[in-house]
Amino acid sequence: TKIVENPEPIHILPTRISFTLLGEIYFYGDGTRVDYKKAFDLYSKALEINSTLYTTHLNLRLGYLYKNGNGTEINKRKAYSHFLTAANEGDAEGQSQVAWAYYMGEGVNEDINLARSWYEKAAAQGHDFANYILGMFYGDGVLGYTDLPKAVQYLSKAAESNYDGALYQLGLIYENGGQGVQRNFRLAGEYFKRAADLGHEEAKEKYTAIFLDNIEKEKIVGVSLYGVQRDDIDIKINGKDAKTFASQ
Repeated sequence: TKIVENPEPIHILPTRISFTLLGEIYFYGDGTRVDYKKAFDLYSKALEINSTLYTTHLNLRLGYLYKNGNGTEINKRKAYSHFLTAANEGDAEGQSQVAWAYYMGEGVNEDINLARSWYEKAAAQGHDFANYILGMFYGDGVLGYTDLPKAVQYLSKAAESNYDGALYQLGLIYENGGQGVQRNFRLAGEYFKRAADLGHEEAKEKYTAIFLDNIEKEKIVGVSLYGVQRDDIDIKINGKDAKTFASQ
């Protein structure tokens, strides 16, 4: 979360600003070694001050530290509480973290419907992971049913930002089709290649398999089933181009 100026009275600014910025220095190790304990203490002191300055940012930072046990003990309940404060202030990352807590039962009871609701709030603000996981919810039947068109809708939003997991899942959906989503091998190949180009290992394997299968289909019917021509493949597999990889 980017720290921005806040028009608060000048007598409040120096203390909260200094604690927050010093916390950032230790959190990132900017000019010093990373020290999550010092960062945690500084963020906590900053949040104790009666001010609205950086409140969302500080709650997110403390949420992460409690969640992962960096600089303090792991405390999922406190992590949830800090994330909830940020979420209620409209922060998309806070909303996504609250959703994750309900999904996994971290600090709260598992509740898939509340998880979906909070992810929807974050997704509406363009949060990539929220769009991705909602796509997974609808595609994998996590909600008790599957809805592939909705899965495609959410995954496509994440894919617009080149979220590799979303690209890969779209490839799988179009490779198999079903539930109102027409099978489209060409589109599947395109999504697998985009994900593979971003380093997604399963997509690399899938795209290579498509290439090999494509060769066999061309031998039989003389057409490219996946819309992937041999000379078009320039993806790198283990440091080699796919044609070299496939010929070994």
